[in-house]
Amino acid sequence: MDLLIGIVEKTASALAASGLSLLGLRMLRPRIDISPEISAWWSEEKQDFRYSIKISNKTRRALVEPRFELTLLYPNERGATKSKLIPRGRPDPMSISGRKKDKVNDKELGTYTIAYGGQEADLLLLAGQRTRGDANRAHFRFRCFVRDGLSGIGRQFETKYEVPADSIVFGTFKKGRVFDIDEQAPNQEWTEKVAAALASSGAAPAEGGRVPRVRNGDEPPPPVGEERGASADGDEPAGR
Repeated sequence: MDLLIGIVEKTASALAASGLSLLGLRMLRPRIDISPEISAWWSEEKQDFRYSIKISNKTRRALVEPRFELTLLYPNERGATKSKLIPRGRPDPMSISGRKKDKVNDKELGTYTIAYGGQEADLLLLAGQRTRGDANRAHFRFRCFVRDGLSGIGRQFETKYEVPADSIVFGTFKKGRVFDIDEQAPNQEWTEKVAAALASSGAAPAEGGRVPRVRNGDEPPPPVGEERGASADGDEPAGR
């Protein structure tokens, strides 16, 4: 009987230790949020557009070995889905800082903005070219892999930006752990780029900072002022 009780006690202790270990590992996993929209903004320095995706570290521990992957997905002439990896013009960072309490600086808040730009990484231009002027037939997939700086546990996160009309906004991200975008009035370059990307789609003219949706048939445009679409390092705009 004593032997049986001993075996039961050891088994229970092992199970409890295993459960606590799993709980600890779960608590030490990376946790991040990814912006539901992509911001597009004009770089005076580069004289072209930059596109940004913002992530926020939800823990107070640093994230290490971050890797980012943005892919354009679009249909070919036969309806099959094709993909193109969007190149990054700069290397990924070594780490992303943890979230600090009562701080206002983005770095101390654990946020990081990933920028894409240049002719090889101009999202609207590529979507328009690959869909022959109907960019809203394409969508983007963003993947982010990070490791927890304390436990070393790695985890991959993924989000999809279904169509440009719902996901690309002309403006810059607000400061802090929010993903709101300060929309800007479209400049001439933005208007021309949107028109080229949607040349064959019959989309309405751009209003505000959002890429216009494609209207079906004779559907009337939304009233003026109504928002279109819905959702959610040297190249980033200063202070963002």
